[in-house]
Amino acid sequence: MARGRGRWRTTLALSAGVAAVGGTLYLTPAGAAVWNDGSGTAGADTAAGPAAGRTGAVRAFQESFPGVGDEEAWRRIQAEDGRVDLITGLAKDDAETFGGSWYDGATDTQHLQATTAEAADRFAGLAADRGIKAEVHQVEYSYARLTAEAEQARAGAHPVLGDAAEGDAAVDVEANRVVAGLASADLKSARNDTMAVPDTFRVKPRSTTDPSGLPIVDDLCDSRAHCSKPLRGGIAVTSPSNGCSLGFTAYANDHPKRKFAITAGHCGKKDERLKHSNWTIGDLDRVVFDNDSGTDVARARVENTHWLSSDLGWHYNPDDHDDPLPVTGRLTSESGIQNGQTVCLSARFNPENGNDCGTIDGVVGNGYIRVVGHDACPGDSGGGWYRPSGNGRVAYGIHKGGAESCHGDQGGNYDYFTSLPRTEDRLDVTVHTR
Repeated sequence: MARGRGRWRTTLALSAGVAAVGGTLYLTPAGAAVWNDGSGTAGADTAAGPAAGRTGAVRAFQESFPGVGDEEAWRRIQAEDGRVDLITGLAKDDAETFGGSWYDGATDTQHLQATTAEAADRFAGLAADRGIKAEVHQVEYSYARLTAEAEQARAGAHPVLGDAAEGDAAVDVEANRVVAGLASADLKSARNDTMAVPDTFRVKPRSTTDPSGLPIVDDLCDSRAHCSKPLRGGIAVTSPSNGCSLGFTAYANDHPKRKFAITAGHCGKKDERLKHSNWTIGDLDRVVFDNDSGTDVARARVENTHWLSSDLGWHYNPDDHDDPLPVTGRLTSESGIQNGQTVCLSARFNPENGNDCGTIDGVVGNGYIRVVGHDACPGDSGGGWYRPSGNGRVAYGIHKGGAESCHGDQGGNYDYFTSLPRTEDRLDVTVHTR
């Protein structure tokens, strides 16, 4: 069974010592990440919100990519818009030859993968035309194929593996393989060649913990905060079951006039009433808490006229609660997510001087996106992850949980979230943007 891969590269503005970002990342090839830009402006500080928000993003970038100065780090963060536009376009228009991507912030290099030499040359040209420093590597398999097989394996319906990798399969970007976790007996059979393993797969021991070796903990809290209309992401919400955070507001795809508040699925039960401080929001009418598919989200119908009397599509502003920050964009395809991206969390226990940020470093086998360099607190579940952009903030997903600690008080430095495309699909909503 072939385990290796061919490697050929075209280099644009190549720098020595390119350091690739490790980890596994699950991406879907269909669709492009496009967003609705409204009235958001792109000043140096307003692009990511207040100066504190920019500082958090720069700090997270520098933690993952040491040695990059403040202004240069911020420039590279803002340039992610162009990189995302490139990779999502390739995932949509070149699905048969696009092999995935990752970003190395240390050298400001966009890595692209292609299944043919012709595609590699073309991808290099497209990057050069956009002024993007890139390296292109030739690999065996497209993302379209790998992600489809990962989905089959995760669902326990792979034509070769059957249910052996159910709930534990993800695409390893740089290895250009699906990594599947198998139980001990199946793993032994695979390594003895008595169990067939497709060439598209690499197998590992099945694990019930995060790759760091620490258990995944769902954030829960029963404390409250007070912030009047408009309804905005990052505030405290409670149900009779739990206390969490609000991620984003959204509208129903089949009834755009119906408004919803989005939080984590483990934050309440169906038909329970969601509240913020003394104000009712509405009842939870759809709850999806399915760790086997990397989905932990819920929606509550916004029924209180207190909230409906103002516009939606905002995040809490830690510098001035009377001046909420607009959500200016939304990710519509997981193909827009790549290792090395800087993302920030707007949730209940963010420091008062701004929203903490981290960098994307892959995914666990069931599909949750992993962020390193950030450690949320109990009660942050349901908060909104976003990517600071040249036009504001692009909604990326809903916080699930992470290390069993709070801002590193027990050494934690990782979190997980459900991607926004998966959230919108499972809840049948579209997140508000402004």
